[in-house]
Amino acid sequence: QVVEQDETFTLRLSNPVNATLGTTEAVGSIMNDDVLVVADSCVHTGSGNDYPVGPGLAYASISEVPWGMLLLFGGGFAIGGAFQDSELSSYFGGLMARWVDLPFAGIVLSISLATTFLTEVTSNTASMHVLMPILREAAQQGGIAPIHMMLPAVLSVSCAFMLPVATAPNAIVFGTGKVSIRSMIRCGFVLNLVGVLVVLLVTLMTHALDWMPGAGG
Repeated sequence: QVVEQDETFTLRLSNPVNATLGTTEAVGSIMNDDVLVVADSCVHTGSGNDYPVGPGLAYASISEVPWGMLLLFGGGFAIGGAFQDSELSSYFGGLMARWVDLPFAGIVLSISLATTFLTEVTSNTASMHVLMPILREAAQQGGIAPIHMMLPAVLSVSCAFMLPVATAPNAIVFGTGKVSIRSMIRCGFVLNLVGVLVVLLVTLMTHALDWMPGAGG
């Protein structure tokens, strides 16, 4: 049972145990069965007479959760949602629709280069959530199949090798302390260009062999 008292929710879990969660009024809009289950697991439960009393979720368990990775993915979802809700995707898609006048190889090369080096300063997750709506909109406004513009971007976000923030493997390598930023940038730049060429060849091959579902030839 949930009882609202001003800005406080009281969870009456079982007698004689009561747990009070201090929160803001905004939390009231997200209180549902799932929230109650999580809250129940985080507070002291049981009767002191019959069962040992202790937290259902210990701090040691919480501290082992990869919060940085969760925030990274959550940030990517938030950025992508903001671009769609603010209609920035449509705006940038309209600007990129001019690319459809280029030869197909030029479109793929431009997208691959832009995606690869954008990912260097953001992350592949954030890049995908930002670029996918934009590329889809650009393709639709340009009258071509969206997969023609989205496939090279999907491949290119994993081909950024210069900076730790770009991908999780980059961060792991840099975290060993055996590779300096200068070395990563120097070697990664060459690998980026190699990755762009590989993405270009793969995309052209799939296009030529008609391996793109929904591309309409």
